[in-house]
Amino acid sequence: NMLIAEQTNKVEKAQGLPDFKIGYAHQSLIGFQTINGADKYFGAGNRFSVVNIGIAIPLTYGATKARIKSIEYQKQSLEQQAEYEKKQLQSQLQNTMTQYEQDVKQYNYYKSNALPNAEEIVKSAQLGYRTGDISYVEYLYALQTATDIQLNYLQSIQQINQTVINLNSIINK
Repeated sequence: NMLIAEQTNKVEKAQGLPDFKIGYAHQSLIGFQTINGADKYFGAGNRFSVVNIGIAIPLTYGATKARIKSIEYQKQSLEQQAEYEKKQLQSQLQNTMTQYEQDVKQYNYYKSNALPNAEEIVKSAQLGYRTGDISYVEYLYALQTATDIQLNYLQSIQQINQTVINLNSIINK
C-alpha cells in the first residue's frame, strides 16, 4: 500500500507539470475549392502542411499540491500502520514462543514423571485389590487418577501441536 501511495504521489506530481504538445499534419484536398470567391482545382500534388506547438499549464496547481500532500500523509499513515503491525507480530511471536516452551516443559514432566507414576498407581491398585487391601471403589478411584494423568499427557501433546500451528501462522504472516 505504501508503494501504491508513492507511485500515486509521482503521478499527481507529473499531472501538476506543464504539458508540451507538438503536432504535424500533412494532407491534400483533391477537387475544386473556393478561394477569394474563385473556384480553383487542387490535385494530388497540392499538399497542405500544418504544424501545431502548444504548452498546457495547469491552472489548478493548488489542488494538485493539496492532493500530493494528502497522499504524503496517507503514505506516512501506512508506514506507521505497517510498523505497528510489525511490532504486534513480534509480540505475538514472542508470546507464542514462551507458550511453546511452557508446553514442552509440561510435556516433559508428564513423560518423565507423571506417566511412570500413573503406571505405578495402576500396578499398586491392582495388587491392593487382589490382595484385598483396598476396596473396589478405591481401585476404581486409582484407575481414574491414572487415566486422568494419561489424558493430561495427551492434552499436553495436543497443546504443543496447537502452539506449533500458531507459530507457523505467525511466521507466515
